[in-house]
Amino acid sequence: MARGPRGLVWWQAIPAGALAAIAVNLLILLIGTAADASLRLPDGDSVHTVTAGGVVVSSAVPLAAGTGLAVLLSLWRAAFLRIAQITGGALGAASLAGPLSADTDGGTSLALALMHLVATVSAVAALEAVRRHRTNGAA
Repeated sequence: MARGPRGLVWWQAIPAGALAAIAVNLLILLIGTAADASLRLPDGDSVHTVTAGGVVVSSAVPLAAGTGLAVLLSLWRAAFLRIAQITGGALGAASLAGPLSADTDGGTSLALALMHLVATVSAVAALEAVRRHRTNGAA
């Protein structure tokens, strides 16, 4: 019987997911900048400008924290990997409402919504890699 893809161990999957999200989100930032999106968001009385450093931190930290917590919980119950994929996907989809309803130009809203989507897909894919690694009999 043929086995499916073997996946990755957690210490490979989490950084791979974070690096993928960072790379794609920086590309989206570059495209948004080239397309004259303002990449500025009103934040109360001030305006927040989206920068490359902010994209790196915002892409990596929540993804690593969330997937890391899911992996730790899965040591107790393996089902937490699948639960985290579903929950993370749903929360990521819900997070699209923020950028899409922001009081900014359409290019900025679209770029930020795509960044949220990329981070969501990366987190779900990283957890799937860990799940497949465990399911296929690897330690």
